Amino acid sequence: MQSLWRCQLAFFAILWLAQAYPTGAPTTCGCPDCVPPHSAGEKAGFDATITRSPDDDGEWIAGRTYTFTVTGSFAGAFFSATDGDLADDSGVNFRAYGGSCPSDITAITHKHDSTKTNPTFTWTAPTTGSGSMTLNFLILPAKLGQYQKTTFGPLVEGFVNCSEADTATCDAFNRGDCGETTDNTCGDCDTGYFGPEDENTACTECNEACAECEDATTTCAVCASGYGKQGGSCVEVATCDALPQACDSIGRQDCLTVTDTCGPCLAKYFNPTTQNTDSNDACIACDVACATCTNASTTCTTCATGYTRNSTGSCQEVPTLRPFGKDANRLASDNSCEVGECLAEVLWEFEGDVVWFKLSTTKYWVGVGFAKQRQMLGDFYIGLTDGTDRVINAYGSKPNPPTRDAVPTLDNVVAISENGRFEVVFSRPREPTNGDRDASLDEDSELYVLLAWGSGSGDSFSIHDGRVITEDAILVGQSVGSLTSSTPTLARDKTIAHGILMLLAWVGLSPLGTYIARYYKLAGPVWFQLHRGAQVVAVLLALVGWVIILTDNDVGKQGTHHRMGMATIALAFVQVLLGAFRNQISGFDKEAASDPDDHGPRRWLFNYLHWIVGRTLLVFAPATVYYGLDVLGAEDAPKSVLLATCGVLVGFFVVSEVIKCRGDPSKKPMTVLVVAFALFAVAGAVAMAVLVADTPKVV
Repeated sequence: MQSLWRCQLAFFAILWLAQAYPTGAPTTCGCPDCVPPHSAGEKAGFDATITRSPDDDGEWIAGRTYTFTVTGSFAGAFFSATDGDLADDSGVNFRAYGGSCPSDITAITHKHDSTKTNPTFTWTAPTTGSGSMTLNFLILPAKLGQYQKTTFGPLVEGFVNCSEADTATCDAFNRGDCGETTDNTCGDCDTGYFGPEDENTACTECNEACAECEDATTTCAVCASGYGKQGGSCVEVATCDALPQACDSIGRQDCLTVTDTCGPCLAKYFNPTTQNTDSNDACIACDVACATCTNASTTCTTCATGYTRNSTGSCQEVPTLRPFGKDANRLASDNSCEVGECLAEVLWEFEGDVVWFKLSTTKYWVGVGFAKQRQMLGDFYIGLTDGTDRVINAYGSKPNPPTRDAVPTLDNVVAISENGRFEVVFSRPREPTNGDRDASLDEDSELYVLLAWGSGSGDSFSIHDGRVITEDAILVGQSVGSLTSSTPTLARDKTIAHGILMLLAWVGLSPLGTYIARYYKLAGPVWFQLHRGAQVVAVLLALVGWVIILTDNDVGKQGTHHRMGMATIALAFVQVLLGAFRNQISGFDKEAASDPDDHGPRRWLFNYLHWIVGRTLLVFAPATVYYGLDVLGAEDAPKSVLLATCGVLVGFFVVSEVIKCRGDPSKKPMTVLVVAFALFAVAGAVAMAVLVADTPKVV
């Protein structure tokens, strides 16, 4: 810590001829600015230097005495100090200056006119204070000649106070002296000790195995005499004068801990029984693919540099992938990600009549396709990290998983999986070699480029987790650079109409009909008319939407949404049939019935079946709609509205169920709830329909 003193220590050394002032500067010389009155003016240059002892690592310790040495020869001198105590050298060369000086300045001058070579003097710093010290020398080499002058400094930026941490205290703590860094604090631990830096606490002695350490273990920074490093620790060195052979010749570390016995196996060597123990049994070299091993095969414990572990557990040489230029065509999962850092990406460039591709992903599979529409239709190449790290060529005739080509048409396939990323490079001719299943990539081919990626296992892969497509068709056979992408869509007039009708049916009307049947029977017979009307209209809308999509030849008939949609329509048909034949199922005879509440002996069976199918549709149909929005390629907004609408409608069911369980509710509150439910369900369905209608259509 810098103390508060501001101390200027100024030294002036003036050399003049002994004949002028043989016993020192005259009392009229001036203090502290004594200038020789008999010089012939100033001469450039200076030949003397000044050093001090101790150096204290550049610090200045309050109260410490420093010895200064002036390197050079002269007959006369004058030194002054504006603070602290300036002392002569016991009268050998210097005496106190007898002239008039201010009270805070001490000064000395030469005692005799003999030549003084490399003389010394001392100065004691004030006990507290801060400031700077400057040495000024004036040299007069000849009588009435020119003098030389120089300034050396400032040397002090402040004095460190050590009144509370003297040398004896720091020695007792096995620490360096106070003043190495801060006020009143001992320095770092001495060699052979460890502890916190710059504290007034005792340091702890290192383990006897250590010459230098950071803790009490044998993991030393430097081993003590008689100890050597083995496995990161310092161990006592044994006598090793009668070894049967050189240890490195049998793949072992040097003899160190056991008399006349080599150490454990060297890196890249193994021994089945004495791998990590001292022995004179030979260790066997690992396979070149291994950094460490337990046998001679390529099933290494760790792979060597330049090798990577494959699906069988063996280490194989990392293949070198063909480099791609900075101007290569590129489509990535994210328009902002850097090359080689994306979730998925494809690069392609041309070399004569050959097109080179590079697929990369952190997922299980990645594929690139070329098509005339913004769909997964056309020529597709899919890289699989399935243990064999390969690529397959396939063709998509519908927006479903592409079918693999029977005859591979790709060349120069090289793939690697390393650090969680799969990369595969391959080539193909510009012109098709597999009929219509290969896209032409000549200079005039104007196609959309689609990139997809997903999960899988073994030889199978699931539907894509994500996909992007170029915003416009591009001339894929030319250099186009990095491309901007967007989410592909299947939207056309028919698919949009299908989606709107299904939203109105299964999100707007069908839940309303179910809600009325459950909670509005207190309204009398009208509840049944409302229930039946909502469900009939819902089924009619769904049937129309189903017919529309069946007549769309551009839509595939596979996939999760298709299967769920067929199941939904089937359940709707079952529900219609149950309603149409409810009397037959119940065993109800209208003509013979005398009790209006008698609906037949098997009414329970109808109620049970009708309830099961209805509740299934209540959950299953909106889920089918959600998958449909994803297949359509709609933005996230309609999906978010769907989830929010379903959440609110579930809330209506919960509140109404609580009211019903607490006793028969009155007609008026339930009427309000039914109207609110109807408004919200239909409004949500209409809002989603509007958003779906805005989905960009396939070009």
